[in-house]
Amino acid sequence: MQTDHTLDLLSKIGGFVFNVLNFGVTTLAILFVTIIIWFTVARKYALAKKGFFIEVDLGREPGDGVRIAYEEKDKSLIFYGPASRTIKVPSEQLWNEIMPDWAKNRKDEILERIKQDVRKLKFTFRESGDKRNVTSILASDQNIEGDNKVFYVIKGR
Repeated sequence: MQTDHTLDLLSKIGGFVFNVLNFGVTTLAILFVTIIIWFTVARKYALAKKGFFIEVDLGREPGDGVRIAYEEKDKSLIFYGPASRTIKVPSEQLWNEIMPDWAKNRKDEILERIKQDVRKLKFTFRESGDKRNVTSILASDQNIEGDNKVFYVIKGR
């Protein structure tokens, strides 16, 4: 009799725990899908309304580097920097030498947009005319055919 009561109680507890876990997993799945949809809609909205979108990745662990992605329709620039959040950008002259055609002569415009977007994240932007002392910058242009769609504009240290 006591064993039946214990089994019944364990069964009820197990059912309760299963329901709680099932609810938690379902809730997390819904939250995950909602976040993905939110970022997709936010990106498309920003591209449509402002003509550009900026995404910042601060890394997962202390000491991880940072990434700032600047996107316009089918073109993008991605700046990689250290955990200190100091982005070393090319001087005006170096910018115009190394950047893809669509970004040439647009340094102030692009950097001002980025600075406005990341202003609360305490980034520092420093200018350098020396290629060896500039943050790594990756560019992409989906209008280019073949393997040249994505390329390093400059590969810093």
